[in-house]
Amino acid sequence: MCPICHSEDIDELVGWGDFTIWKCRSCSLLYALPLPTDEDLTAFYQGFLYNRPDKREFEKHVAHRRRELKKLFSLSADSKNKTFLDVGAGTGAAYQAAKEIGLVAYYQEIDQEARAFVEESYGLENDYVLDTLDDVGRQFNYVLSDNVIEHLKDPVAFLEQLRHLVKPGGRIVVKTPHGGNKETWFFPMISLQGYAAKALKYGGMANAARTFFQRTWACDPPRHLYSFTARSLRQAALNAGFAEEEIQILFYQQPLFKYSVTERFFDVHKYNSLRQWLMRLPALIILPFEIVSKVLQLLFRYLGLLSPTGISLVINKNKL
Repeated sequence: MCPICHSEDIDELVGWGDFTIWKCRSCSLLYALPLPTDEDLTAFYQGFLYNRPDKREFEKHVAHRRRELKKLFSLSADSKNKTFLDVGAGTGAAYQAAKEIGLVAYYQEIDQEARAFVEESYGLENDYVLDTLDDVGRQFNYVLSDNVIEHLKDPVAFLEQLRHLVKPGGRIVVKTPHGGNKETWFFPMISLQGYAAKALKYGGMANAARTFFQRTWACDPPRHLYSFTARSLRQAALNAGFAEEEIQILFYQQPLFKYSVTERFFDVHKYNSLRQWLMRLPALIILPFEIVSKVLQLLFRYLGLLSPTGISLVINKNKL
């Protein structure tokens, strides 16, 4: 039975190590069974989300996050000193961006290495840290959850927690990969290296082909346990107690050259010695094919033939 819409019209798609990926024909949710234990997940994520960023690149990322937060939460001069919570905040780019905008920012993250980085780099204080989302004892004007819900065993319970954490009239934004999207075919570093190659390891060529052509993007247990579509994400919000009029579904796209050969092998800041450049010369053979691929991707985007890689659940909580 589908864990979101409770339909029994489900298909077994591919084996994935100790797990199996299933798809609901009704709401198109992708999900993994069996679910890992809480202890296994906690251990899995220690150090997993943490990747000590290059200072210059991180400053650019924080600047991008400032622009994004202003847009996502419709922030203005009147928003200063309102409260903001970043759930699953990682290395703290959104947390830092919120502080720079003038919000009173709070941080929540289970990865202790990532938290230590934010404490060291941005002076994160314990008073602004949530160890868990249980019994917080306060509410926030704005809550962001960026690429978190797909990692959790019970996404509906998670959304219920967020519902209690946001003030009446406040806003929640939940970002997650878009399940089964078509645009990931144009990001082979994800579709081939990230998914088909793993499926090949677990079950051979047939498994890899099913993963690639049936588009099981973003469901790769134990990392991602779910992959959502518009219908399944909306239903999860309804199951969590939100009203239909509070819910909005938006989509977002990856930057065109994100996860590309160009980005991977020709970053002048990452590869700056002659030896490093010479070792990457064979990648030049791939570049003409990638350029043609990106032209086609732009054309298909323009024609509306590609479903975007990301989906956002935006909740504008009703005022009491």
